[in-house]
Amino acid sequence: MDLKRMICIVLCIISVATPLVECFSFSTIFNRSGRDQEVFIKELDGIKKHFPHQHPFLWRLTQGAFLHHHSVNDNTEPAVFFLSHQHQRKTTECLAIELAILYAHNCNRRIAVFDGKDFADKDAKMRLKQVIDAAYAKGACAIVVKDFDNIDPMSTLGLYYFFENRIQSYHNKAIIFTMDLYDSMLDEQQDIADYPLKWEPFVNDYLEDSLRSRSHAMNEDKTKALLSRVTPLVGFVKPESDCMLKCSKT
Repeated sequence: MDLKRMICIVLCIISVATPLVECFSFSTIFNRSGRDQEVFIKELDGIKKHFPHQHPFLWRLTQGAFLHHHSVNDNTEPAVFFLSHQHQRKTTECLAIELAILYAHNCNRRIAVFDGKDFADKDAKMRLKQVIDAAYAKGACAIVVKDFDNIDPMSTLGLYYFFENRIQSYHNKAIIFTMDLYDSMLDEQQDIADYPLKWEPFVNDYLEDSLRSRSHAMNEDKTKALLSRVTPLVGFVKPESDCMLKCSKT
């Protein structure tokens, strides 16, 4: 076989093999495996070190909300999580942002942060949903909404769109809410948040009273339907020393 013919054969093999290599590399990047879960857990362990006083139940809820999104390519429902607290706004918002950044690594995009107080007026209605939709459209894949307890109750009904609709714009997205629980029962029983069988009924009753007392339009059926989806997703953030907090700037 002469040299020219050999070179020609080699070039043909390379031209055929190259697309196969590129295709393999592309699919490898987007095929999630146990490694993606391991990376998520490792990064979450790093966050835990800066929040050492949190109960294991909070971290179990966190994994329940986000771990699945690190093991499946096309998540048709957004990951939704609520971080509640009692007068621990700084700690809670810090944790919410760290979790949002952790999720954003999943899609190599940025996060967006909004204040619930901006949606407190009765005219807000569906504005919360519109703002969140716009943030997703601009490239955010993880959103933090602070002070859920200040949002007009009727605006919270927009959450149905995140829970019930599997439209493309909500695929592989996350949204984290923070809220302050103003309840004397927490002063007397600080450990109630450590026990799911006690915690969920407490959160459900508290939110039902809060939503319905602030808006007569929130009838029993609307409230119960919403809370059936929200209550299992609420964790409680305990106090941390300011010197332990590692808060990323947004």
